[in-house]
Amino acid sequence: KPESLPYTVRVGAFSSTVNAMAMLNRLSDMGYFVFITFTTRMNDTNRVCVGKFATRAEAQKTADDLKKKGFSGSVGTW
Repeated sequence: KPESLPYTVRVGAFSSTVNAMAMLNRLSDMGYFVFITFTTRMNDTNRVCVGKFATRAEAQKTADDLKKKGFSGSVGTW
């Protein structure tokens, strides 16, 4: 199940839900599996994440691909 895989790539963090949805739609239109997580630590933030991966190496390949396309991307277990 994809939702149980531990690694993902965080592409951005936005205080605005509108901006987070714009990024989600842009990446989704490019064919990526994209989702948003919400955190209230420090401040209210919508994190736009791409993919669910079994290993850090798999997630890093996607992060590298996103960076080549002009996006940021950091691997983690968000």
